[in-house]
Amino acid sequence: MKINDSFKNWLIGGGIVFLCWLSVVVFRLKAFCSSMALANDDTKIASIIDNLTAPVIGIASTILLYITLNRQREANLLSSEKNEIETFFVLFEDLKSTYNTFLFQYADQSKQNEYGIVAFSCFIKQLKDFETSISQDDGLRLQNFKSTYYVLSIIRTYENLYDYVNTLNNDKTKKLAEQKLFDFYELYLDRQLNSIVVVYESKFSGKDTVLETISAFIEKIKGPSPIFNWLFDNHEPLADQFIQ
Repeated sequence: MKINDSFKNWLIGGGIVFLCWLSVVVFRLKAFCSSMALANDDTKIASIIDNLTAPVIGIASTILLYITLNRQREANLLSSEKNEIETFFVLFEDLKSTYNTFLFQYADQSKQNEYGIVAFSCFIKQLKDFETSISQDDGLRLQNFKSTYYVLSIIRTYENLYDYVNTLNNDKTKKLAEQKLFDFYELYLDRQLNSIVVVYESKFSGKDTVLETISAFIEKIKGPSPIFNWLFDNHEPLADQFIQ
């Protein structure tokens, strides 16, 4: 049976105290020969016991101090890990909330507004269905669509969380956070953002700052990323039927 650290520390401490007590008892026992008898001289006994037990007590104090500091260090690490996890999930909930507040309003007021992933899909469809003749220098830009600002808000929130994960010290917490971020991107952002880029480039011409922001974000996450490489290396693309 495996002995936990707490019980082991108490066992060591108890053993040291017992040895100190045993040393006093031993020196009070009758000696084997008269030349070694100490019982007739209490002052001498006290002096000898003091000289012998002082180093033992000093060593015991050092060991107990080490145990205390070690336990304090472990408690600090656990507290730090807990704080990192709690902070991550607070930020992750903020990301989900930002995504779910993505609003798409139909031109037809009789239709109900769409939110979240459905709103994202409606915005992409709006871009696909948009009919216009645009010249190279004068044309409609992504920033002219109201939904664009929801997309940029989601990207900024994701990047803030991405940067926070990059600062985590605990490896276990960091891997958990990376996996959560990776899953969120794959499920809710990868296809959607790439669709915006593809649709815009196929229908509109000219430089667009919003498009550049979206493209830079995709490159940051799916390019030579310092925190997602190990996940993307082992990742298999989603089935074609899930990509529209």
